[in-house]
Amino acid sequence: MRRLSEYLMMGYSLTGVISIAASQVVLGIGAVVLGVDRWRGRQLTWRPTGFEWPLLAWAAAAAFATLLSPEPSASAEKLRKLPLLAVLLWPATAVHRPWNLGRLYVGLLFSAGVTSLYGVLTFFLQGGPEIGARISGFHGFYMTNSGLLLLCTFPAVLFAGCNRLSASFRWGACLSAVSILAAQLFGRLPGAWIGTAAGFAFLAMRRRRWPWAFAVPALWIVFLTVPGVPHAFRDATRALLDPSSSTNRDRAAIWKNGLELFARDPWSGFGLHDLQAEYERVRTPDEPPQGHMHSVPIQIAASMGVPGLLAFGWLFVAFFRSLARARRAAGNDAFLRASIDGGEAGVVAFLAAGIVEWNFGDSEILTLLCFLIGAAVVAGRIAARE
Repeated sequence: MRRLSEYLMMGYSLTGVISIAASQVVLGIGAVVLGVDRWRGRQLTWRPTGFEWPLLAWAAAAAFATLLSPEPSASAEKLRKLPLLAVLLWPATAVHRPWNLGRLYVGLLFSAGVTSLYGVLTFFLQGGPEIGARISGFHGFYMTNSGLLLLCTFPAVLFAGCNRLSASFRWGACLSAVSILAAQLFGRLPGAWIGTAAGFAFLAMRRRRWPWAFAVPALWIVFLTVPGVPHAFRDATRALLDPSSSTNRDRAAIWKNGLELFARDPWSGFGLHDLQAEYERVRTPDEPPQGHMHSVPIQIAASMGVPGLLAFGWLFVAFFRSLARARRAAGNDAFLRASIDGGEAGVVAFLAAGIVEWNFGDSEILTLLCFLIGAAVVAGRIAARE
């Protein structure tokens, strides 16, 4: 059963970025296998990680918001996302050696690289940014695609520079990193740009390589000054950085309305469902309707109130504490440290992108985030055993 679980994890690493449908099938089979293993009385090789209680707190806050929601049945449908958080514990059930862990990352970076290359080629075949082309990918919505690739960016970059790995692994990681960054660049999504910059700044602090903190802004300035750069990139930069841009004015209005919803019901929120009906009560007639608040903290505040905000904060503090313990255990092992630092930078990038996106509500992105955190925790345990 342990070997089968590992094969299923390999299947997820190969499909998690390429095909949403296939990855969901693999996750479903993996859950059945673990359930059967437990039913047979086998002791799963898993021990507490430090985020079990925060997970229960998040589930309790979600259930509380659902019970007191104006539309309990609609909110209850969103509770089906809660089991996805169990992916945090999945890698610990079957991965026990660096070689096993490396295979997972090979599959993940291969699928991320293939998806990115496909997206970039599609982008140029569609005519590029001048006609507002979006990288759709062949597996789903372009914003989901971007969020998945963002989480893969930092393991790819760190493995490309990891001397302990074979040359083929490093070159493969390098190609994957280049294609991912190209896809994120041409996608022109604010969350991807903010998350990438925040992730590299975090790695600069973590690895004490301070030039990394300025790498993304510096490269972006150079890129924008190159003659012939399409106006779409300059317009997207201006829309992101200029507080008076129409994009930022619209976003500020949405956030204001979201905070108004929070003020109206701060203790339980309005539920986990689409909040378009509730949003109608606070928006002005000239503002477009919205179903979510384009920001993780404001969405949680409006939908789950103070309990949701506290549970969310506790959950991510637990993530960082578990990753910090794993990093201390990894010591000077370059591969295991790259696994842990890549996962930790992904969490930072996820939170930064969540300032302007509701990425915590996207099942596919949330699943991959949990998978990478679980893999990073396992890397620390492997180092401790060795």
